[in-house]
Amino acid sequence: MDQTHLEEWSTTECIYNERINKIHNRTLLYLKGALLQEIEGNTDTEEKIFKLNFLSWLEYKLNNFSAAKTRTDEVLRLTNSTNLTALIGKVKILYKLKGNDNLEATKKTLKELLSERLAEDAKIDSRAQLAYCYCRLGGAAFLKRSISIFEDLLKRQPINDYWNLSLGIAHYTAWTTSPSRRLKGHLNEAAKLLTGVINTSNNSLFVRLAYRRMLSIKRYSDKYNTMMLAKKVIFQLPLRKLVDEILKIGVDDAKTLSMLAETLRANCEVDRAIQLLQKSLKLKEMSKTYHFLGKCYEEKGYNNFEKPKESYEKSIQLSETNFTAICDYDKFLMLRNLEEECLTQFRKMTDTVSCAVTWQTIAANFTILEMKSAKLVLLLNNVGDRPGFLMFS
Repeated sequence: MDQTHLEEWSTTECIYNERINKIHNRTLLYLKGALLQEIEGNTDTEEKIFKLNFLSWLEYKLNNFSAAKTRTDEVLRLTNSTNLTALIGKVKILYKLKGNDNLEATKKTLKELLSERLAEDAKIDSRAQLAYCYCRLGGAAFLKRSISIFEDLLKRQPINDYWNLSLGIAHYTAWTTSPSRRLKGHLNEAAKLLTGVINTSNNSLFVRLAYRRMLSIKRYSDKYNTMMLAKKVIFQLPLRKLVDEILKIGVDDAKTLSMLAETLRANCEVDRAIQLLQKSLKLKEMSKTYHFLGKCYEEKGYNNFEKPKESYEKSIQLSETNFTAICDYDKFLMLRNLEEECLTQFRKMTDTVSCAVTWQTIAANFTILEMKSAKLVLLLNNVGDRPGFLMFS
């Protein structure tokens, strides 16, 4: 890369300029798979741009440079070539592709953007994109960076709905990924920010996304009687009433219906959960929805066990990285003494997993089965030999 390029834009805060190394390819592939499902049917342009930029960066890190270019081109079409993250990404991608005639034209567009009066706005947007990427990468260090950037941005634009939502999600993720769930500060901040989005935003998608997390926090609050959340109106509603409120804005949204169904299942309302899941699948087939449906059918106790089996298998077919579905399916098989089928699923999973937190989840999920299968114990004992941490510098 020439020196001129380095001097002009390599110091801009942008995901492509960050030194994020040694993330295992399996983790990148897992994130890529999740984004591909999310982008399909995404109607909010701002959120779609963030996801497309992150997807492009993932392809770049996976050395899929042509695919990365396709994604950046899509962002540039949506933004009339004014998205700084996409432009920096495209320059770096074109250097990798070598000999592409568009390189000089892209560098010129990038230089012009940085010299215009809107350059500061473009840099702010690039920072927001960076914070979003950190949040999606997960892990304590990345989430800390994400929260720090979003907090700084909101000092300048405190009423930006998407940034408030994103900061709330970052705090929520930091809370949910804590092994002991003792990070109550993150819980309180998430509840405050997400409630604010629900009460003030005119964007129905943002409200639905906020409600999805708040429903989980509500269940936690009800279970553990969390006093610091008690004053918020949303936590004073009975769970059934809250579900009804969310249905008013999410009755035609597959993800919202799926999330509500899982909440109802956990609240022992399995029949109503099945109805919502079936409606969700008519709108869009998703791995998580089939997973939740399998759990519902299993809890209903169908004698021939075909319905839960078919639902679990469909879930895994749609997403081979839905590890919780694989774990639940394996437990379902083992409890019915189908050891070899269980071990086949587990071996597939061990060839895919890279994240240490996921390994902890797998080990916890299979603890109840260890005494039933000596072969499974042997496989679990080999978990520590697998690569397992997201490294960065």
